[in-house]
Amino acid sequence: MRAPILCVALAVSALGADPRLDEARRALEDGLPQAAIYKLRQVPTRKLAKEDQAAAELLLARALFAAGRFDESASLLEKSGASNGESRFRLAENYAALNMPAKALPLYQGLSHDKPFAGQAAVGAAKMLDALGRSSEGAEMLSAFLEKTPSSVEAALELAEIRLKLGDATGAIASLSPMEGFSPQQQQYAAYLSARALLASGESTKAEQKLREIKDPPAQIAAAVAVALAESRLQQNEAGEAEEIMETYIEENSRLPGLPTAFAALDHIYASEGAASSTELRRWTADSKNAQRSALALFYLARNEARSSKAEKSRQLFTEFLTQYPSHFLADEARAELSASLIVANRAQEALEIAQAGQGFRNSFVRGQAQAALGAYKEAAGAFLQACGAPELEIAALENSAVCALLAGIPQAGNEAMRRLAARSDLAAIVERVRFFEAMRQAAERSPGAPALLRKIADSESAYAQRARLALAEWAYSQASARGGQAELRRVSTDDAATSERKDCLAIFLGDTADRESEAQVAKLAERFLAQYPDSSFEPEVRMKLGEIFYRRGDYLGARGQFGIVAEKFSDSPLAEKAVFLTAQAMARSLDPSQMEEAIAIFEQVVKSGGPLSLRARLAQATLLNALKRPKEALAILDRVLELKPDSELRYTVLIEKGDTFFSQGARDPENYRSAIASWKQISQEAGAPKIWSRQALAKMGAAWEKLGNYDAALDCYYDAFAQGQKGGPEYFWFYKAGFDAGRLLESQKLWKEAIAVYEKLGSVDGPRAEEARDRVNRLRLENFIWDN
Repeated sequence: MRAPILCVALAVSALGADPRLDEARRALEDGLPQAAIYKLRQVPTRKLAKEDQAAAELLLARALFAAGRFDESASLLEKSGASNGESRFRLAENYAALNMPAKALPLYQGLSHDKPFAGQAAVGAAKMLDALGRSSEGAEMLSAFLEKTPSSVEAALELAEIRLKLGDATGAIASLSPMEGFSPQQQQYAAYLSARALLASGESTKAEQKLREIKDPPAQIAAAVAVALAESRLQQNEAGEAEEIMETYIEENSRLPGLPTAFAALDHIYASEGAASSTELRRWTADSKNAQRSALALFYLARNEARSSKAEKSRQLFTEFLTQYPSHFLADEARAELSASLIVANRAQEALEIAQAGQGFRNSFVRGQAQAALGAYKEAAGAFLQACGAPELEIAALENSAVCALLAGIPQAGNEAMRRLAARSDLAAIVERVRFFEAMRQAAERSPGAPALLRKIADSESAYAQRARLALAEWAYSQASARGGQAELRRVSTDDAATSERKDCLAIFLGDTADRESEAQVAKLAERFLAQYPDSSFEPEVRMKLGEIFYRRGDYLGARGQFGIVAEKFSDSPLAEKAVFLTAQAMARSLDPSQMEEAIAIFEQVVKSGGPLSLRARLAQATLLNALKRPKEALAILDRVLELKPDSELRYTVLIEKGDTFFSQGARDPENYRSAIASWKQISQEAGAPKIWSRQALAKMGAAWEKLGNYDAALDCYYDAFAQGQKGGPEYFWFYKAGFDAGRLLESQKLWKEAIAVYEKLGSVDGPRAEEARDRVNRLRLENFIWDN
């Protein structure tokens, strides 16, 4: 609240030239500017003398200003040239009212030696400096002015207000003492400012006493006095009384100026109380006879509902406010709050549409948030840049813009936000954070340039050096370089709890080299981690690793325990489905039929979840049913999986299992061998099938043909499995399995030379059983006297 500038009323020269000019002057003095404007518009100024014409234009400019038509008043004065002191003063006043401090300031400053306007001009210049963020200059200027003109009450009041803004409560009080020459109204305003200074100093009791001395405050400061009184009660931890003061004021003085200030103060009190009652706000909202209060109450009711965790209700009320009052001065703020709430509710597209309809820096900021949520990073970067004009948003907006520009792939030279951040030494920490973010983003995307960026940070004095080194260890782990990861991990030294936790977690995974000694060490590390970090977000991953270690060591009960904890405690985790699956896998390893039955039921849970492991769970059920000697049920499940068109890898697995199921029933009915062959044949005849699957299918087909007594067909399958050697990458198990089975079959038929040819082919390929094949060749030659000529 500022003290009003008291306008100098100068006599209009020779207005007797037209009686309507005198009438207009009287109408303006009587507080009827619209009447004055009408009368002045009727005067044919062209017929007036030049001096009278200038006086009439100045009077019209004053009337337009009084009517709040500042742009018209300024335009008129600009056209007339504002040649005298009063014209320049009136033009400065218009620029100030139009929030154009940069244009008003030089006009005020130019009047510093113009006696009739010097005091008002000094106050006006100080206000403009304050508006331009140069409050200290304004205070210095007024101090200097008061040394020369100590009787200027307006200057003293303005200086006190600026000093309050600068946090100089003592200086503010000094500006107001003594109060000689103050009018009764100015004394009340000075008392109010003194109370504000006492509140700023934490002397709420004295402030309250001072405020209660202000009896029947003028309308211009009535709301401000009530707000200060409520704040004094708030400082004394009497939120209930503060609330009552503001609610009473709004109830009884809703027609006075300052109602928006009163509502904002009440909202602040509600916020301090947490979940405050909305009873009064609802009552005022429903009062259609008081439109101004009803609109303000609706806005703050929406905000209060949001604070009370009634987000959907809040959004409904903000929508209602914007529908009823689309041009209200709080409409853009309502759009910003509604958009922000929609973003939290994952309704980014709706949020974007509302924010785009709004004006102002906050709507630009929220628009950027919505665009970022929708993946429109380039547009978001621009929106955040627009939001930088608000001091309270500038730093967050610059950082968000810089990050969005990186995500949009904008080159560093074109990243305007990053350029601005880097130009300010006080924002060096943010620059480091953004650069670390970019390095981590590239690492997450497995970009080849990520290690170099991380290394640069790790080897610097950056606050993110240790985290970058940890990220390098994680990179090495992702590249299956356990040794490299361990080397980086040893260099990580930090007191940061989060980094230490992540380091200890990574050590578990890097330590697992799949041998018995490392398994024991990793199990100890995992158990120590779970004890040291009982609330760690990494608990699911660590328990899964510990369960895996137990499983590999044959401790299926221990594995089930770890997997079960993950499935139950972290049911929302992406690992939950896998944990349930592995729990059933561990149970399936038991030879107890009841345990196997329970495992089938647990696999059914995975199936019903419809997740990525559902079909594999079906396959596991079929395998268990085979183990329980229930092949018909197993085959029904396998056919169901095939009908769902699984991926190639799973399809091959199912076809192999289906063939195995038929094969196991061949002794009862030889026709089952043919069914097994038909299942495996689907793989062997598929041109693109990987060798590990096609050779397995051929080897198994050969075994089935042998069971049917068709040795030629069996030999043909075995031959096809090993004939191509290891071209296109090694596969040894089924290569040797088929080859040795072919040799055995030929030996059983006493076809020694053919058997030797098979073993020689196997021995000619470097592999784990090549020496065994060559030994077999030599033994057959010796035993059967077969030697080359």
